[in-house]
Amino acid sequence: MNTEILQSSNIAIHFDIPAHGLPLKTFVETASAAEEVIESLIDQIFNGSVEYSLIVLPPEVGSFRSKLKIIVISVGAALLPALATDFTSGLIEGLTNRNPNEWGELAGQELRNLFSSEAIADEPEEEQTSFIRSQECRAVAKMLAAATSTFMQRPTKELIESNISTEMFREAFAARNAFYIACLEHHEISGVSFADTEDFEVPRSAFIELQTVIPPKVEEEDELPWHVETTTIIVSSPNWAKSDSKRHWKGKDSDGHDRYFTIDDDSFWFLAEHEMLNFHFADRLRVQIKYHLIDDRKIHNTVLRVLRYNSRPVSEPLSEDELEELIGPHKKGENTQNQFNLFDDQ
Repeated sequence: MNTEILQSSNIAIHFDIPAHGLPLKTFVETASAAEEVIESLIDQIFNGSVEYSLIVLPPEVGSFRSKLKIIVISVGAALLPALATDFTSGLIEGLTNRNPNEWGELAGQELRNLFSSEAIADEPEEEQTSFIRSQECRAVAKMLAAATSTFMQRPTKELIESNISTEMFREAFAARNAFYIACLEHHEISGVSFADTEDFEVPRSAFIELQTVIPPKVEEEDELPWHVETTTIIVSSPNWAKSDSKRHWKGKDSDGHDRYFTIDDDSFWFLAEHEMLNFHFADRLRVQIKYHLIDDRKIHNTVLRVLRYNSRPVSEPLSEDELEELIGPHKKGENTQNQFNLFDDQ
């Protein structure tokens, strides 16, 4: 069997509309918006480590039910450790009502139903490895399909309560807005469903309710001074793709505040790329970090040096002269002089 069958899952988009047709413009706009939601979920939940393709299946005769098939071609090595974190696993369970392990078991059972268990057991080791790879890809495809369907119809307040914030998932919320604007512009669409049923769980009256205010991006301003501090961050959502500038690491600092950050330390990335770091589910990073301070919020967080990764020393902190040369005038953060060691390794 080919990849399209083994490593895929479908998303249904069913329009409640009179029989004379759905305009091509509406179809294209809604399908494109759904794809943008998928892209955002891959970036923010799946660590950007999913190679996939999206195809449109032929519509059923006499139906205005679109079906998009997500085919997961491959998953990156950084994805599986990310799925094991409480933060990422919680996001997936909040959107799909199953955790990643449960999705993996479901995908494996479905693949076994396509073949016989005996045939799989008798295959050479290479074929069994291929089966495991297909199981991982199918599980991710099913997670993506379920997460997308839920995201498209769940009220914004409930999504935020599940840690699906408008700041972190800005592109997904913007795409959902575009989807329902396209539906509003076609006056004969009276409801939408994301399941293979005739029950339209999103009535037209909800098209406006599901519009979400997207907070403006806080851009870096030259007049804002940099603050530099040394703190410990407990990582809840890593991003092992060095070149990925769209998705940040997430963790809690020594004061218990959430920090979204990037890491700009070549020594750290050398160790990571050569698998010389000892990964845990809740990694501890002792870091020298710069940030802007706006309304007591620490934003634009960039780790300049990872001093320690769990118990392993990584880099020496930059000196004051080096900081001056790198970022110019700056202020010392509170934790630089009054360090809180609750999370530090002994």
